[in-house]
Amino acid sequence: MGLQPAAPGWTAALFSPHVGDLESAAGRIRTPLGNLDASWRRDGGHLDISLHPPAGMTVEVRYGTVTQVVQGGKEWTKRL
Repeated sequence: MGLQPAAPGWTAALFSPHVGDLESAAGRIRTPLGNLDASWRRDGGHLDISLHPPAGMTVEVRYGTVTQVVQGGKEWTKRL
């Protein structure tokens, strides 16, 4: 899936999708702050990413040359 903690208590996380031969993946991790939901799906030459981190968490998204920080408490989607 590509999710891992980046700080104690999951106050920060890293999401670096490991695409390989898969077409899509989705998962949920229960953290002390609440559920961290993540999914991605291939669409042609793009990767559609969706994250919903709990409030109080930041997630650094890394894919290829793209790095972006996502704040918790709301759903975030991006096409890369």
